[in-house]
Amino acid sequence: MHRTIEVTIDPEGGITIEATGFRGNACEKATKEIEEALGVKKARKKKPEYLALNTTATTNRVKA
Repeated sequence: MHRTIEVTIDPEGGITIEATGFRGNACEKATKEIEEALGVKKARKKKPEYLALNTTATTNRVKA
């Protein structure tokens, strides 16, 4: 999946940062420096992708 970070500044000076294509808290890590540089407050809306784990699936087979 393609990863993007979109920064929007509205006419009143409000800043929105939207990260897409990230899983778990990788989006927070990717946008941290941008948020700090722009002085963005830490209010966040988490997307469903945030709940996705950054792990690979493993299969265990047990003989009965």
